[in-house]
Amino acid sequence: MDLIGRILAIFIVSLGVLYWIVQFVATILLVKKVRAISALPATARTSWPRVSVIMPARNEADTIEAALHMRCASDYPDLELIVVNDRSIDDTGMIAERMAVQDKRIRVLHVDSLPEGWLGKLHAMHVGAQEASGQWLLFSDADVHVKPGTLRRVIAWCEDKRIDHMAVIPDLSPVGFFVDVTLSVFMRQICIFGQAWRVEDPGSGAAIGAGAFNLVRRGSFDAVRGFEKIRLTVTDDFAFGRVLKESGARAGVLNGRGRVTVCFYRTLHDMAIGSERALFTMFGKFSALRLIAFGMLMLVCEVAPFIALFFDGLPLVQLIGLIFAGVIIATSIIANVYLGRAWWTAFFVPVANVIMCVCTVRAAILGAKRGGIIWRGTFYSNEQLRTFRQL
Repeated sequence: MDLIGRILAIFIVSLGVLYWIVQFVATILLVKKVRAISALPATARTSWPRVSVIMPARNEADTIEAALHMRCASDYPDLELIVVNDRSIDDTGMIAERMAVQDKRIRVLHVDSLPEGWLGKLHAMHVGAQEASGQWLLFSDADVHVKPGTLRRVIAWCEDKRIDHMAVIPDLSPVGFFVDVTLSVFMRQICIFGQAWRVEDPGSGAAIGAGAFNLVRRGSFDAVRGFEKIRLTVTDDFAFGRVLKESGARAGVLNGRGRVTVCFYRTLHDMAIGSERALFTMFGKFSALRLIAFGMLMLVCEVAPFIALFFDGLPLVQLIGLIFAGVIIATSIIANVYLGRAWWTAFFVPVANVIMCVCTVRAAILGAKRGGIIWRGTFYSNEQLRTFRQL
């Protein structure tokens, strides 16, 4: 290997070593500091605040009935379930209406059109919030399954700790090899890059949100005028958490392993489509070249120790690569077990990152070609979305 090749090899392995040291330390902090809901005490209270669960639903006919059955099985004493049928073209609204007849806690609202200046999901949640009567608002996607007893534990914890906004990291249902290995890496990265362990610190800028379970005190929600500031923000969950925290609301995050479950993506095709909006707007900042560069950098950082194993003539570099390949697997196993993922997916981190890189390049090309993104059946131009890019 010539001099330039040696310098490049040393640079790549050094980048990977630094990256994975940070990943390992951050994973340990995540495990130690972010509690699991199952570890919270089952507190007995004499009174419980009213909770309005707001579920935006668009073409969820395959999952909404099972999800509502589980919601109705909740033992929470004062519960209101608001299903917002957001322009569905399947039987979502009809199924929800049938369920509402069976359980009077369910209310169904129908959205037939999308006003200018709103993302569809945010508008649906806005409509639901206007009709909600709870002291707490729980924004939770219609395909989320919440185990009975979960809401009692989370509300009691928030009331005792005076937390105003609680995001719960969901447990993702297994669907298939390639999707599962990729989502295992995705969940680790989201928790670590979002610095979930720092969210509860009022002095930290770390904020997080979760579409599966975003619980907010009504007073804090009204204080920031609901979703007004983020009505065209594609990364709405994280933006909502940031807006609330910057307003002075006390934030928290919990691990929902075994308690809050959602099927995130069913196929690689679904994953590729679903990741377009955040990749192009948040990570690419509306630039295809910037997004492709980001995707390549992430790929190199994540798999650098494995790449180092192929540098012939540099035994020390290969040894470091071998050691840190072990660090990758160990870190990933720890994160997987903590997040309720299959532990064995840790051995396929390179496969997952190649898939993620392909999705990233795809999102860059489509974003540049379209001049915007398509989300939930609606096109949003770059000009519309740039207004809210700072969030």
